[in-house]
Parts: sequence; structure tokens; C-alpha cells
Amino acid sequence: MHLLDRLVKFLEKWGIIIILFIVTLILLFSLYFQRDLTLNIFEFFLNEKEGAFLTIAGIFIGIYFAIFSFFIGIKPDSVMADLDDEDILTLVRFLRQSFVGSFVYIFLTLLNLPFLTGVFKIFYYFILIDTLLYMLLSALKVGIYMYITFKRDVVNLKDNIENVREDSYKIRRMLNLFEDYLENEKRKERELRNETIRNESNE
Repeated sequence: MHLLDRLVKFLEKWGIIIILFIVTLILLFSLYFQRDLTLNIFEFFLNEKEGAFLTIAGIFIGIYFAIFSFFIGIKPDSVMADLDDEDILTLVRFLRQSFVGSFVYIFLTLLNLPFLTGVFKIFYYFILIDTLLYMLLSALKVGIYMYITFKRDVVNLKDNIENVREDSYKIRRMLNLFEDYLENEKRKERELRNETIRNESNE
């Protein structure tokens, strides 16, 4: 495996975790040096924009569910069935992670506990911020992966369609030849039977 491939695999697996870790460290430093500013940022994103992010999370869940249903309904003769198995499994894994991330964000937001104060409230804010970022970054990862995967397959889509058409034409032609062969055999059998009957009648 080339270095670039290993780097891509590493980022696929750990990229979001690394970003969340870095953001958490930045917020911790900001909280230590600029406590009021950091808390105001928390309030802005987690309270004032809560409705917008909940709507986005709901839309994401609907999209992921639709894509899951799409993959379940792929027919064997569909061009989409020619997608690489590894690509499909990777995409399904990303979709599952993104689906869970969106659902957890909605759950945590609805779980907003008014009695939390002080350190517990700040801890809750950190969890909510990380969950929000995870939801958004997971959706971005799914979008990028789908674009890269389907772009490659769409380029070959015309060739795949032509191959499917050629195979279908060959199968139909073979079936027609087989039907003609059966008809000829039946005709020969009828002629032979009629000939036998005529011979018996003459005798």
C-alpha cells in the first residue's frame, strides 16, 4: 500500500477524532484564558442556534435513512450493483456513524438539563459541542466519500451500460436460438409421427 493510501486510510479512521481533540484543547485553553468569551460562544451555538442545528440533524437523519433504503433496494441487474463491494461497505459504515452522531446530538439537545450549573454545565457544553462537530464532520465525510466514489463510477457508467446491454442482447439471442431449436425438434417429431401413422395405415 502506498504512503498516500495509508494516509487516506488513517484520516478516514482517525481524522474526525483528531479534529475533535484539537478543538477540545483549543476550547479548554480559551476557557482558561477567556472564560466569558468562551461561555458566550457556547451560549451562541448551543442555545441561540439550537433550532437550526436540530433541523439540520433531522435532515441528515432523513438523508441517511433514504440512502440506506436505496442501497437495500438495489437490484442485481442495476448498474449500481457494479459498485465495488469495499466502497459500498465503507460508505455504509460512514452512514451508520453519521446517523448515530445526528441521533445522539438530537438526544443530548433534548436532554438539556436546567439544573446543571458550574462545572457540570460546562462539561455538558463540551460534550454537546463535540457531538455537534462530530455530526457535521461525519456528514462532510459521507459527502466527500460519495462524491469521490460515484464520480469514478459515473465516469465508467456509459461503458457499464453498454456492457449490460450487450450481455442482455446475447442472452436474448441465445434464448431465441434455443426456442427455434425446440420448435424444429417438435416439427421433426410431428413429421416423424405422421409418417409412422401413414405407414401403419398403408399396411
